[in-house]
Amino acid sequence: MNLTEFTDHVISRGIEAAREDYKDSPDRLKGSLAGFEACRGKSPQELYDLLLEAARDSLKAHNDRAKNYWEFASKSAEIEWVVSKLRCWVYPEVIQ
Repeated sequence: MNLTEFTDHVISRGIEAAREDYKDSPDRLKGSLAGFEACRGKSPQELYDLLLEAARDSLKAHNDRAKNYWEFASKSAEIEWVVSKLRCWVYPEVIQ
């Protein structure tokens, strides 16, 4: 399995879980799905850049008390989750 295949697997499993976990929370579901889909086809550097952008957007939504804050927070959280899983795959010593 290469990095792209692993990334797609992680994203697919994450989407399955988000659909179940957030079926009653439309903002969280929308943000989660957006976060996972944003990760598709990205290089490690692009994922890092995406993670920083999503974190900034989430913080801004929090500071602005945006009514759709959870959409931004969920997107950021799922991007972080994907990056975390990839980090463990690329650097297995992290989990030892």
